[in-house]
Amino acid sequence: MSTKKGFIKWYRDAIENPLFCKKPFDEWHAFEYMCFRARKYPGEIVLDNGAIIQLEVGQFFTSREKLADVFGWSVKKLRAWEDRIKRLKMGTAKGTPWGMVYTLENYASHQYTGQAQGQAQGQTQGQTQGQQKRKNKESIKKDARAREDNTPRDVVGMPDYIRKKISEVF
Repeated sequence: MSTKKGFIKWYRDAIENPLFCKKPFDEWHAFEYMCFRARKYPGEIVLDNGAIIQLEVGQFFTSREKLADVFGWSVKKLRAWEDRIKRLKMGTAKGTPWGMVYTLENYASHQYTGQAQGQAQGQTQGQTQGQQKRKNKESIKKDARAREDNTPRDVVGMPDYIRKKISEVF
């Protein structure tokens, strides 16, 4: 099985880890930071000046100066990186009067909000098979007890008058 496909879960608070925060970031490290900061759900943010910015899934808002400081870069290097991720179709940076909106390309399609598909299918299938085996064993035991007692099996939904006639026969 190839380990190149699939995804890993990684908590967003990993960006607080001292190992992650070591400056200066390399380009991939900066991209990971974008992934951690990107919104999981659409919503709006209210800035200090009262302006409201609507953000979609895969976007985050900050200023170039703040982001350059987080990365340990100059603003000039940050702009060059923004151009590079745009050319690579990994993300975009759009200026607003109050700061920058960074958008990760195809972010929503790479995020799965439920369990990992293989794990979910495997667990469901295993539980279903286990439950079925347990029901079959219980049914076999019930049948054996019914034969020993010479009493008919209890059938769900059987009217009492039919059950009474069957018990008279046996």
